[in-house]
Amino acid sequence: MPSNLENVNIEIQLRGYSNPDFRLPQGRLCTCPKGSFGEHCIQASPQRNGYNCLTSLTIFVLSASSSLKYFQTIYNPLNQAGQLNFEQVPQKFLIDSQPSAIAVLVYNLGPQIDSDGSLYETNTVTLVDSFIQPLNLFSGYSSDIRGQQSVNLIGEILGTQLSFTYSVSCAGGISRDGRRLMGPGCDLNCNTTSITTNNAICENVKTGYFSQCKWTNGGNLDVTNCQNCPFGVKNNAYCADEQGGVLYGEVVSTFYYNGFIILCLVSGILFVLLLLLLTCLLFSRRNSKQDNNQNKFHSSKRSNESTLLKSTFNNRPELIPLNSSKEETKNNNIKIIPPRITKMKLI
Repeated sequence: MPSNLENVNIEIQLRGYSNPDFRLPQGRLCTCPKGSFGEHCIQASPQRNGYNCLTSLTIFVLSASSSLKYFQTIYNPLNQAGQLNFEQVPQKFLIDSQPSAIAVLVYNLGPQIDSDGSLYETNTVTLVDSFIQPLNLFSGYSSDIRGQQSVNLIGEILGTQLSFTYSVSCAGGISRDGRRLMGPGCDLNCNTTSITTNNAICENVKTGYFSQCKWTNGGNLDVTNCQNCPFGVKNNAYCADEQGGVLYGEVVSTFYYNGFIILCLVSGILFVLLLLLLTCLLFSRRNSKQDNNQNKFHSSKRSNESTLLKSTFNNRPELIPLNSSKEETKNNNIKIIPPRITKMKLI
């Protein structure tokens, strides 16, 4: 396959350009100013009719290619509102590598006029403004050329306005085995990996290097998110590293990925159930300890009360009937202890 295969197709269609103040850089104008200064400028013009702002746009398609593709419109005068309308004819470009940006330069052909109406320079080409639209945000292109993008840009020099539409697609080139080329540079021959249908292993038909990509939109029409495989591929499934292992670890079979998710969910549920079980066991043991403590307290209290009653009963005084005689008292071995009389000394 030739290294200069031009398989990237870009279509650009200019819509409109606006410079309402007829400005040029450094505060100059491309036509006579309004007011008294303008009358003097008009009378000094070759046909005493003033000057027109003849404007041309040059479109560049920027890429890593050694050749530069561009297109320039003819010089057309701005209308009284400072606007330039274009014919609805798209410009087509074929390049051999991934485009990085679309750049547009605006030029004016004619005099440069100071704000006081005096001529600074005549019949010169002046760069008026520049616009750039990056394309490196897009990692894959559709094979359908109808996928157009519309942009409205503000100039980086004077802030004039430009609008256009563009589309980027693969031109339809095929590899030696008859497969349609795809990818950011439209130079990849891709096959689905043996691990998962979401990934593809692609070979660059110009360099022979391999990449690991993802199929877009669940189909096999184009690839995106391509990663280079500097050490080649292994088992037609993933990029290999220096030791022959897996270079990019995110390449996993859909089956294993879904299984891992299910395993995580089941593990989480089991963990929650285990926490609930442990909580119930802790509450049960706590309630059991409280019941045992209460039983021990009541048992000790009853034992103390019984001991106190017994002690009280054994130490009670003996009662002697009042009408008992001395003989009955002797027979019953009852001793009568007379009361002790304490003598008190009188002072």
